[in-house]
Amino acid sequence: MRPVSQIDLFGWDADSKCYTYDSFKSLGQRASFTGSVAGDTWTWVTEKTAGGTRLRIRMVQHFTDGTMTWKIETSTDGRQWATAVTGQAKRIGRPLTESVCRVPLCALSRRPTVLR
Repeated sequence: MRPVSQIDLFGWDADSKCYTYDSFKSLGQRASFTGSVAGDTWTWVTEKTAGGTRLRIRMVQHFTDGTMTWKIETSTDGRQWATAVTGQAKRIGRPLTESVCRVPLCALSRRPTVLR
């Protein structure tokens, strides 16, 4: 099995006034989410069509003390959600600076800084 790499880009869409998250994998997979923030919790949503069925995907990330816990849920109707996968990531070392990272979320920060 070959190694898989991934790059994640976080941003702010001034027109729609929401956060954006785009992920690209070396296997050719791409995901694009819009998101919102409530306290230490980020919620990202997107929709995909698979086999003619519309699938809603929601990723919830909770940040606390340098640790991010997350879960990805799916739904076909937007009302009933099933957990597909869960996980946890822990920051190691000092966080990246905004000048390097542009959006501190990639360093597991609590809040992004919107650059104007």
